[in-house]
Amino acid sequence: MPPELFFSYDALKSKSIMVRDIYKWLGYSINSSSDLGLYLNSVCSAVALKEKAEEIPETLQVNVLKAMRIMNLILGADPLENSEVLLLWRVAKKSLEHGRSKSSVGLDAAWELDMLAHVRHRGISARIAEPDIKIDINGAEYSIACKRLNTPTGLENLIKDGCEQLFRHGEGIIAINLDIVAEPSTVLEFNCFIDGENYAQTLIDDFLSGQRHSLHRYVEKNEKLDGFLISVSCATRIKESHSDLDLCTASRYLNYPKSANHQSLRRFAAFFGAMRRR
Repeated sequence: MPPELFFSYDALKSKSIMVRDIYKWLGYSINSSSDLGLYLNSVCSAVALKEKAEEIPETLQVNVLKAMRIMNLILGADPLENSEVLLLWRVAKKSLEHGRSKSSVGLDAAWELDMLAHVRHRGISARIAEPDIKIDINGAEYSIACKRLNTPTGLENLIKDGCEQLFRHGEGIIAINLDIVAEPSTVLEFNCFIDGENYAQTLIDDFLSGQRHSLHRYVEKNEKLDGFLISVSCATRIKESHSDLDLCTASRYLNYPKSANHQSLRRFAAFFGAMRRR
């Protein structure tokens, strides 16, 4: 997946105003002490320092990067769709920081919006519906259950929940967000974007080295689970970039090629093919 770039602090300030306007139009307030409020305020603070040609502290740069990511998701949502508006409400009202608790409704909502944008970017029709996202592939409905890893030991429960959702709402995949393993508030330094993307891929490789057999077993035993999409994003400082910080993201598709369920293999192949198209 290409790195997510921001091009100027002025552009980010304009986006922050647009986000506030959307919530105002929806009739929702953004509390200045909420995570979303703090992120938006961090953009204004960074712009003020930039205008005075003063140095922007790294902690503020990290918050600006978080603001950029969440603002893009908010601006990509449809404020006329009630299901997406509910996610926008959760993003505004709930925690968006990792590690505060074993679960976060705000971060879960952000991951659903992230996956929604991810599939729509590839020209795939998608909507928020049970299990989390429904997409259309070659005229057939396909399900995505979105799961975000909150603790290193929480994977099994996430997959069980995802399998139960797919059992009730139709065949599909489980999309797992691994941002917690990337330490979202830690800035990693690389010479070029390729190095940042390769590092993100390495995080997925490390995760799969201990979990691949278990994930294959779940696909083998659950006839409605076709496979997984695994994603992780890293806050990076790239020497060749004109931005202070950039977001490098990697994704991996995983199924069980030895499965005896040929329908499952065909469905996953169709999903993978649709997602690889640009």
